[in-house]
Amino acid sequence: MPRKKIDPVPEPEPQPEPSVLDYLKALLRRETPPAIPEAPKAPEPAPKGRRRAAVPAEPVAPAPKTRARRAVAASVATPPVEEPESEPTGSFPLWGVLALGAALAVQTVLDGSALAGPPSFFFLFLLLLVAVLVVLAVRAGHWSLADPQLAPADAPPDSMKVRAVPLAIGVAASALAFITMGGNLFTPENVALWMMGIVFCVWAFWLPAAGAEPAWWPPRNPEVPRTRKEFWSLALLLLAGLFHFIALTSSGSGFWLALALLTVLWSFAMRPPNWWRRLLAFVRQPAWSLRITRFGLLVFLAFAVSAFFRYFRLDSVPLDMFSDQAEKLYDVMDVLDGQSPIFFIRNTGREPLQFYLIAATAKLFNTGVSFLSMKIGTVTLGFLSLIYVYLFGKEVGGKRVGLLAALFAGMSYWLNVQARVALRFILYPAFVAPVLFHLVRGLRTRNRNDFIWAGVFLGIGLNGYTPIRALPIAIVLAVLLYVLHRHSQGNRKQALLHVGLLALVSFLFFIPLARYAVQNWDSFMFRTMSRVADVEQALPGSPLFIFFQNLGNGLLMFNWNDGKIWPVAVMDRPALDIISAALLFAGAVLLLVRYVRQRHWQDLFLLLSVPVLMLPSILVLAFPNENPAPNRAGGAAIVVFVIVALALDGLLRVLFERLGSRRGRPVVAVLAALLILVSAAQNYVLVFDQYINQYRGLAWNTTEMGQVLESFVEAGVPAEQAWVLAFPHWVDTRLVGISAGQPGRDAAVTPDTLDATLSLSGAKVFLIKYDDEAGLARLREVYPQGIVSYHVAEVPFKDFYIYFVPAGQ
Repeated sequence: MPRKKIDPVPEPEPQPEPSVLDYLKALLRRETPPAIPEAPKAPEPAPKGRRRAAVPAEPVAPAPKTRARRAVAASVATPPVEEPESEPTGSFPLWGVLALGAALAVQTVLDGSALAGPPSFFFLFLLLLVAVLVVLAVRAGHWSLADPQLAPADAPPDSMKVRAVPLAIGVAASALAFITMGGNLFTPENVALWMMGIVFCVWAFWLPAAGAEPAWWPPRNPEVPRTRKEFWSLALLLLAGLFHFIALTSSGSGFWLALALLTVLWSFAMRPPNWWRRLLAFVRQPAWSLRITRFGLLVFLAFAVSAFFRYFRLDSVPLDMFSDQAEKLYDVMDVLDGQSPIFFIRNTGREPLQFYLIAATAKLFNTGVSFLSMKIGTVTLGFLSLIYVYLFGKEVGGKRVGLLAALFAGMSYWLNVQARVALRFILYPAFVAPVLFHLVRGLRTRNRNDFIWAGVFLGIGLNGYTPIRALPIAIVLAVLLYVLHRHSQGNRKQALLHVGLLALVSFLFFIPLARYAVQNWDSFMFRTMSRVADVEQALPGSPLFIFFQNLGNGLLMFNWNDGKIWPVAVMDRPALDIISAALLFAGAVLLLVRYVRQRHWQDLFLLLSVPVLMLPSILVLAFPNENPAPNRAGGAAIVVFVIVALALDGLLRVLFERLGSRRGRPVVAVLAALLILVSAAQNYVLVFDQYINQYRGLAWNTTEMGQVLESFVEAGVPAEQAWVLAFPHWVDTRLVGISAGQPGRDAAVTPDTLDATLSLSGAKVFLIKYDDEAGLARLREVYPQGIVSYHVAEVPFKDFYIYFVPAGQ
């Protein structure tokens, strides 16, 4: 039966509003006055304490033409619109707070208990109880982690096209660089070929628009000039690196350094980076309006606090050096004298990056061959790496996770000490952070350029500190986990190709060391093999048994015992402060529970990457007493502090959501501030009290001895006639010479060679160990007219005699 068509009911047309004249006419005619339409309702008032976005009263100005100007205009002209107050969504997260309290209580008991021996079953039971409480909190919804970011829905597949001609030129230049580096020397010629190979190979693969089809296809595309500018910008940057190398290894360093700086500025002018364009666009605004968000202020404060921890008392914490630093400074003096080795064979062999960094620092800041020159480079590199700690945390769990990860890492006594001791140790975590960030983001966004950047940082890092050779294993682990999980669907082949590109780019930067390794494999691998195999001594037991024993001791480093290597840690205590250690344990349980529930590859990668990045410490099979080694396990710190941040952010977020913004905001602020302040206070005490006192007690006071000799030299004693009477297992006399302002001079003289000093005219001075009675008697025999005094050192059992021989005696 056909349906009956129903005509739509016409909507009433809006009636015009009557005028005053119409109203008066109706009254005079004794008619009903026309109805006056209701006025539109006024908008409801904004919640108390909130601001309403202002409606512009003037015509809107035309939009800026360039992307940079549009970004600046949007950031400075649009007032913020704040979200309304949120209402409570549930009961108080009691299980989450109980789990955190239990973790803090147990860690407080564990802190400093390592002196009593390995953890007992009672302590392990307590940790298991904490894990149960965390699981209960997760089940009740009282503690949860921030959701991992997903791949963008519009990410196009990578065509994997390359520029064939630049690639051919780059491969040829790299091959020539490999051939010409056969003498273990950098030269201007092979460095130029090396950098040329890097420039052309990177340009061959680089995408001008992230994640999109190359804008330079076909060749007549108007975007081609832009990519040429990118090429020349990159070429100029590497040319600046060549000029900087020449400045370090030749005379006229001021000219070459100035030329390097001009080349960098020219590179910026050719293709300025985005931040520079935004700054210029902001400066060109007719009126400036700065908007400082609460979160932006928190980021600034976090980095300011980190800068305080990293640079406070840098000249005196620590004050004295030991023999490893003497070896390093002697290599730096070789660089400053014009030598340019690829692999530094002194002290069992070391990679080159830090030596050239120290030489550049000494020239740039005029700090000379000194402990301070070493510290400035390592501490600054460690501080700058916090930017990538923030970005990695943001990639994994959001901007709050990034902020907390950077803050806890910046305050961490573990990483602070690795930087301050001024050896190569900080180079490991400093390059792990950018590699992991670009790797994880590249796998998520499927952007080829991220893999190129990861390869760049990995290649540079391989020239830094030997333990970073474990990082490629972590990269392979990440890719395997990604490919084996559903998140890689439709991207598995492309991911494998991208990782191959990462390996290629990293090898370009590794070419000099690869050339040395081909010719000198035993020397290149000696440091590693002397710890993994029986090169220096036989293994003390079954390799498999030692490995698992080291694995257990290594994983206990964070909460129990960080080992007995005094220059890099406060011995026999956890590597983390109480707050960080408790959050790390809870965060590991949270990641494990979420992986069981959701099977996200990032959760499993974060958990497994920690022991993988600790392999340089765990694989010390020949010397198991050297495990755990905080310096060799430093790369794991990047992941550790991201897990710490994930755990804290998860609990604070649940508190905020369940209590509502009105009650939750002050509770979250107070709890977060309290935890951060306790962590900061303990890390401060660990570095500037416990560590420095331990260091001063175990390192010889070479600085104090050097200052005594320097004072005699200033008083008229010839510099070459100020000595230290050698004694077994006492000071490294090379360090006394450096501290006395005489780098390169070994101030030692032995009792057997004292007679040779009789032929020297002028005053003489000798320093003798406080218990070297035989040495003092020998000096009195050779110089009976000498004047002896006893110098009381600032640290007990570090005293010494001063034996002064006046001129003419």
